[in-house]
Amino acid sequence: VFTGNYSVYVKMRAENIEVFLLSAIIAMPPSLETNQEMNKLFMEFSSFIQFEMNSERDKDYKYFDPKDMHIMFNSLKELGGLYGGFKHSMMLIDMLSQAFDIYKPRSILCMPHASPGPAHAIDIAKMCGVTSVSMPSVTVDGNRRSIPINWKTDIIASYGEQCNKAFLETGHNEEALVLTGNASLDSLLLNDVDISEIQVRTDLGIDNDMKIILIATSRIDTQEEVWLNAMHDHCESRGDAVVVIKSHPSFDSSCYDGVRKSKYCIIVEDIPIYSLIYTSTMLVTDYSTTGVEAALVGKPVVVVNLLGKEYPSNNYEQYGVALLINELSKVPEVLDPLLDGDVGVIAKMDSAREKFVDNYNYLNDGHASDRIADILLNPDKYTAQDKVGEIL
Repeated sequence: VFTGNYSVYVKMRAENIEVFLLSAIIAMPPSLETNQEMNKLFMEFSSFIQFEMNSERDKDYKYFDPKDMHIMFNSLKELGGLYGGFKHSMMLIDMLSQAFDIYKPRSILCMPHASPGPAHAIDIAKMCGVTSVSMPSVTVDGNRRSIPINWKTDIIASYGEQCNKAFLETGHNEEALVLTGNASLDSLLLNDVDISEIQVRTDLGIDNDMKIILIATSRIDTQEEVWLNAMHDHCESRGDAVVVIKSHPSFDSSCYDGVRKSKYCIIVEDIPIYSLIYTSTMLVTDYSTTGVEAALVGKPVVVVNLLGKEYPSNNYEQYGVALLINELSKVPEVLDPLLDGDVGVIAKMDSAREKFVDNYNYLNDGHASDRIADILLNPDKYTAQDKVGEIL
């Protein structure tokens, strides 16, 4: 498994299949300037994989032992990174060539990132006749950095029609696109709803008769606290709803120091977002991908956009699966129908969800990872050998 700058492992639900793990090392960040730091990162990564291998949950999965990777990394200890120019690239190519020769992979999976490691791996794979596969790790509309023009894998596991469109607009070959759904959403769709709600309400001390307005944003709006306080005040006036703010993983709770705290507004950091989504009455967001996640499991979505212009991507109200608040005075007008279970409003949002699913998560059944695994295990079903080299 060759990746960009992600520490990723892939599980194969199949017998006698080895998953060759070659991850964080290929994307060694330039900041790692010493042999000691590089070796430490490698050992931490090895320990992480060993932990995953030995966990009870994963006992039926078979992995390549990361300790054996030393055969290829001994020559890299003097480098302290792989971004240092021609010499580094040649040593990386030599290492990858050894990997292909020793382990003879059936296919390779490259996360969509413009780092040199995956690019070299794809070139070597083509020379060896090995099928290369990629998939976006996030929604790609408005984030073209994740779709480099020269990303030349044989197969792209597309999460939906919106993903297809983004790839085609950047010049990729339509024949390379295979609809699979978004593997990162599988755990959301297979979540245990009852356990999530009981756990969240118990942990937060929220009564069962209280409605939950979940707020999860990317914090693009510098005045976010203003409308957060407006929602707090509205919940307090109603008395039957509470605002739960899930802090963004890139920020800590101190970002919300200006938000009024009471039993009608709770800020959480540690509870998983998927559990919060399932427990909520609705999700309020900006252009965060949490809007995709909530819509796909049937939760009403509210977009708050007081910027006076569209967000760079994920304007969910345009798909019909979200209501829009574009003025502070509209907070009660938009929230109340959803809090009161207005059948007409909710039905209209539900009717738009089918097309939304087609765009953002093909089939929406929690088995995208299985479809991607099938591509990796049986690449000939998806691409003919004579296509190798034709993908842009």
